[in-house]
Amino acid sequence: MVIWGVYMLVIFTGIGWLSGKLMPGTSSAFYMEIPPLRLPKLSNVFHKAFIRMWWYFVEILPVFLITSFIMWCGDRYGVLSYIISQLEPIMVLLGLPIETAQPFLLGFFRRDYGAAGLYEMCATNRLSKEQLLIASTTLTLFVPCVAQVAVMIKERGVFISMLMLLTIIFLAFIGGFVLSHLLYYWSISL
Repeated sequence: MVIWGVYMLVIFTGIGWLSGKLMPGTSSAFYMEIPPLRLPKLSNVFHKAFIRMWWYFVEILPVFLITSFIMWCGDRYGVLSYIISQLEPIMVLLGLPIETAQPFLLGFFRRDYGAAGLYEMCATNRLSKEQLLIASTTLTLFVPCVAQVAVMIKERGVFISMLMLLTIIFLAFIGGFVLSHLLYYWSISL
């Protein structure tokens, strides 16, 4: 956990620093007015929570239903198996078994499926501690779930969202590749 936390901190700090250098413009002073603090009315809290949950379900439920149908069709007709087999070279580069491609693919549809897949592989001794660290780090950096992608497309448009997704996928696998090599050289030096 410590190695994972330090690695994430280094990556996010580096990306923040790099984006601060590459993005045009000057930084502005940050001022925040704090409104007077009052105890909220419980009825207002429940009403706002209900409205926000309602709109979330209205927007995201169809995405989950369509995604579940696509996954079912893909599994039934062998498309998911084909995609997983195409990910073999990437898994080899990361030093992971080919079966690790399935949690990555399912993690795109639902993030908890990816974590559950890695847990199941670790529980059945199909992943070493180092491989679990590499896989969980790469999965952490990997693309968000399909619901988040739908929100990205709605807010940013298809082109920018696809560009963001490709960049995220590339950086996630580069991060996993670098970590696998760092762990390899670290184990040799010990």
